[in-house]
Amino acid sequence: LLPSLSPKQHQQASQMLALAQKRSEDMAHWQQTLSRVLAYHAIQAKQSHNLLADWLPTTGTLAPLSQWLLQQFNIHPVAQTMNAQYRAQHEQLRRMQQQLAQEQWPEPRAWATLRSQVQLQILQHDKQREALDLPEDFTPIQHDLTQLRDTARQWLQESNHED
Repeated sequence: LLPSLSPKQHQQASQMLALAQKRSEDMAHWQQTLSRVLAYHAIQAKQSHNLLADWLPTTGTLAPLSQWLLQQFNIHPVAQTMNAQYRAQHEQLRRMQQQLAQEQWPEPRAWATLRSQVQLQILQHDKQREALDLPEDFTPIQHDLTQLRDTARQWLQESNHED
């Protein structure tokens, strides 16, 4: 909108604005996706099967008594290993979400490993869910943000030399 901008600078400013908006939308989308994955992860960690339901009749005259027993008693398999694994991944995902909010990019191998593990778990538990809508690599956004900052620095230097 500055009248002092040349047509070339105006075009570059428009391109930078579009890139900044796209990357801002990408970051917001990734944050929402991570929030949904964290919520799904928390649900999966808490779900377990009451083994008592396998032994009690669900039909007939004993069905009401069976329902009452199921509400009163919960017999679950020991799933400490699985719950510990879910908790560790949940914590990693939560840290990743915080780091992304601060534009601290995860180490590529660690991110790829975590992303693939979570994707496999989601697909194993819920066949209807789509693939994770998270990037495999954060290099493109890092490059774009560096380009935006460098351009802003360049414009600032140019405006300081004109004064």
